[in-house]
Amino acid sequence: MEDVADIESVRIAAWRAAYQEILPATVLAGLTTTPERVALLSERITERKARFLVAILDGVNVGHLVSGVPQEFSDHQIGALYVSPFHQGRRIGPTLVGQDIALAIQEGASSASIWSLEKNDRAARLYGETFGADEVLSGTYDIEGTTYPTLGFIYRDLPGLLQRLETLTQRTYSPHLEP
Repeated sequence: MEDVADIESVRIAAWRAAYQEILPATVLAGLTTTPERVALLSERITERKARFLVAILDGVNVGHLVSGVPQEFSDHQIGALYVSPFHQGRRIGPTLVGQDIALAIQEGASSASIWSLEKNDRAARLYGETFGADEVLSGTYDIEGTTYPTLGFIYRDLPGLLQRLETLTQRTYSPHLEP
């Protein structure tokens, strides 16, 4: 459970850093690592309700990606990508996405998507410009009763996306991970 609490702590730190100018301070202050949230996350990991990839650097959890559930506009969705604010800019996010996309291709996916709040400029640049989204959709996301505009980045050429990620991170991604 300690590892799961670390995963949750990275999510909270990433949210606070990314959304400090976007979400009310009360929402960000309310993000805490509760036993209930850790138990729910542990269950999702144990029951493999989603794929979790975790980045470890010098023995420390510095980021993670959650993916799996297809959407109407793609057959693979990256539902969450979080990197510790202290480790951003080191290509950890693109490395996690590269590994995930390699696995998605092996599983037969031909398209993928990832969403972010519209005002999250850093994510929009990464997902749109750097990763080279084929299409950008608009949507909304409800956070504590307030609706926020979102952007959905759609990738229809997964081999091309994987090649861009390999060039960006200077890595080759193998779909052969231990379960």
